[in-house]
Amino acid sequence: MVVEIKQTDTPEEVEKKLLAIREETEKKNIERKERIMKHFGSIKIDIDPLELQRQWRNEWD
Repeated sequence: MVVEIKQTDTPEEVEKKLLAIREETEKKNIERKERIMKHFGSIKIDIDPLELQRQWRNEWD
């Protein structure tokens, strides 16, 4: 994101522009976190995890 701050801008205008950058960055960070978090977690299973891993690996053969 590019923001142009001119010499004629008042301190309030500069602060508004910086605030807009911060808000946009926070919004993007939240979206990134949501996309990443869908790939993390754990599963609840009733069988032995080692047995499940063996089943998955046998599917490749």
